[in-house]
Amino acid sequence: MSFTMTTEGLKMIGSYIVEEINPVTNEVVSHEEGLNIICKSGADAVATSLTTGTVTTFNYMVISTSVSADARATTAIPANRTVSTVITPTVTTSITTWEFEFSAGGSAAINKFGMESAATGGVCFNEKTFSAVKDNATNKLKVTYNLSVAP
Repeated sequence: MSFTMTTEGLKMIGSYIVEEINPVTNEVVSHEEGLNIICKSGADAVATSLTTGTVTTFNYMVISTSVSADARATTAIPANRTVSTVITPTVTTSITTWEFEFSAGGSAAINKFGMESAATGGVCFNEKTFSAVKDNATNKLKVTYNLSVAP
């Protein structure tokens, strides 16, 4: 399965880093990184902004207990969701980075994350199901998402 979306020479590649961090020692307990799926609804929002000027911003990171398979057709991150506060991304050349740290005390089994345009009822940009369950009940969970857009 390809994780790259190409439209008329424009390529978007999403990558992520998920770290479990001990809140007392600040030690990284686990680390996972890789590529993710850019959902059709997210790709459509980008295409719409290029052709009409109507911009959809993706400023909310969502974590979830869902173990459902990643799919381009996903329109919202499902199941027991925890949503970040509004995130202002940083942009360096053609890479946009969102970063958020979820404090300990949430769900014990975090299996998925994604970016959405609103805290509820928004457009889903991407999703990734983790290969290993993260423990957000005891540890902080730091998620970094990078989107590279290039010809």
